[in-house]
Amino acid sequence: MKNTIFLLLVIFLHGEIVNSQTAFPGGVSAPSIWLGSEKTQAGNMIWKSLLSSLRNGYHFETLGQSSSKGEHYLNFNPALFLNGFHQELRIDLEEMNFPEATIFTVYQPKDAYWEKSLWYYEIDGTNRLILTTHRVADLERLNYMNFSPQRIDLPRIHTYSFQRKDKDEAPLQQYLRFARMPEKGNLPITSFEGIIPEFIAFDRVLTPDERMRVETYLSLKYGISVSQFGTTFLLDAENRVIWNGKECENFPYYITGIGRDDASGLDQKQSASSYNPSLLAIGANRIASNNPENKAVMPDKSYLIWGDNGESLLFEKEAQGHPERLSRKWLVTASGGINQVKTEVRLGVKQLKKPANPGETYWLVIDRSGTGKFPAGAVEYFKAVKTTSDEFIFFQNIEWDPDRSGKDIFTIAAGPEMIAETWITPPQCNPRENGRIQVGAAGGQPPYRFSLINLADQSERNWVTFSSDLEEVMDVAPGDYRLKITDAQGHKYEETLYIQSADAPSSGLKNSYLLKPGQPLRLDAVSGTSTSAVSYCWIGPDGSKSYSPGITVSTPGSYQLILNREGCESRQNIRISQQGEDPFKDLALFPNPVNIDGAFNLKIALSQPAPVEVFMYDSSGRLVQNRSSGSARDHFLSGKINAPGNYVLKLISMGFTRSLTLTVE
Repeated sequence: MKNTIFLLLVIFLHGEIVNSQTAFPGGVSAPSIWLGSEKTQAGNMIWKSLLSSLRNGYHFETLGQSSSKGEHYLNFNPALFLNGFHQELRIDLEEMNFPEATIFTVYQPKDAYWEKSLWYYEIDGTNRLILTTHRVADLERLNYMNFSPQRIDLPRIHTYSFQRKDKDEAPLQQYLRFARMPEKGNLPITSFEGIIPEFIAFDRVLTPDERMRVETYLSLKYGISVSQFGTTFLLDAENRVIWNGKECENFPYYITGIGRDDASGLDQKQSASSYNPSLLAIGANRIASNNPENKAVMPDKSYLIWGDNGESLLFEKEAQGHPERLSRKWLVTASGGINQVKTEVRLGVKQLKKPANPGETYWLVIDRSGTGKFPAGAVEYFKAVKTTSDEFIFFQNIEWDPDRSGKDIFTIAAGPEMIAETWITPPQCNPRENGRIQVGAAGGQPPYRFSLINLADQSERNWVTFSSDLEEVMDVAPGDYRLKITDAQGHKYEETLYIQSADAPSSGLKNSYLLKPGQPLRLDAVSGTSTSAVSYCWIGPDGSKSYSPGITVSTPGSYQLILNREGCESRQNIRISQQGEDPFKDLALFPNPVNIDGAFNLKIALSQPAPVEVFMYDSSGRLVQNRSSGSARDHFLSGKINAPGNYVLKLISMGFTRSLTLTVE
């Protein structure tokens, strides 16, 4: 059989189905095969056809187990678990004609070991095409198109198109076989073990927009980000953009969402990124144990989609008069009638770098302006509801985009039961002009009693408000002030505010630095000073003072820099942290070298309990395996390798990296 196969490969590494006669994935009509996972009343996970009628018809045949026991889910949706070592699912394509095709496969391996066979296409006993976790291959012509996933164990959407230039005669038999290795051919792969929640095949090469619409449907349903040449665009079934990656370029991470699109068969009522599902989830009404059990009703053609900025999960004091906020921020876009739907937000507190202090609570902080600047009049605070969970915090009855601007930005804050909301419009030195402060309170019980004390002359301003509305205090001179708030229940809040002129001199130094062991740190304020004729004063953590522009730091702590130009003063607090010592105390890799198909062991001893990640690369730099180990002082990992060569094991813990070499003979 002679033919030429032209492969068009698009690989993106990075709801409950609506019963409609016109529903197609992404609204793209006439798929030949559309299989999705479902949980039966008996508790089994099965594949079922999501087509209202079987176009051209096909036989779905199981060899071995017909369904998976136990509950497996991906982004709250049922997912069929396959163990290709013990079972196989085979589709008899009969006389279905595939001179060209576009195939979508959603999957997640159980582990990160070895290259695995997802499916292969067999015609008249010949293995023609195969998709693995690492490549797609034309086995007849020995053509391979490789891709290198950084994490083999993460869920993925693979999109694969092919087109034959020469027509084949009608085959006598043709099959799609899932999870098993091909019976013919000596390939360095293993059978697949893991979940394949959905599989879609069209008997044509889809246009780029059609392909994107199907990928959008799968992305939102399974919480898997897709990107087109590094930028994510999502399209609904009517080809409308519902996430514009260029406009949202500062929030490109963990893009997922909820939404309903009847033409797509999508009714995703709750979602979390499947790359890190225990961090953040948002659900319509309340988050249920799975998507089918969430009975909320969302309007058709409505979407709520979010992504984050990738910053750390560490609370920092970003602004005076506000509680500490996470450095990580999320952008939420809303379309359709989704702003009519109240939601629940769930956050995994165990992933935070440092939890809230004892006696503090968590707050959801929403910037309705969508600018990320959290300006006065555009910020809303929502206190976490009290639960018995030590793993998650919840915020309930959250409405998004009430002003219909199309977007909000939110983050998480930590603070007391009652917090201040303070925005400072700074004074000026030249020409001299005093500033103003806008002050309010969140939480607690009104009425609120406010007191603003000038610490220089002890003058005091007092007022009472009967709501959370902001009060504006005018004619505020530079200096130190004490803000006090008391509510009707006796909750108290106090904070010292430093009011600095907008045109005061600045240093250009950062607010935090890392001090490495044995390497003193030089801080020089003169190079970044905005103007000349400035006097300098450094105050160390022990109270010592230096009047030089630069200092050499060898001790961690809080340092204050005071700049003064003709009475116009600025202060900057600079935090110096000590970088920890190398946590790797002892490493052992044995046996080394190891025989092919043999096992190896890795023993790791750390100076303190911490998680460890292990990456294995072959001699070409391709990632072969990836393992993660939970927090412990002593780690013992084992693995197998079945291809000869030299491999590099990269170990990462607490920001430190060690490398070991393993030889396989």
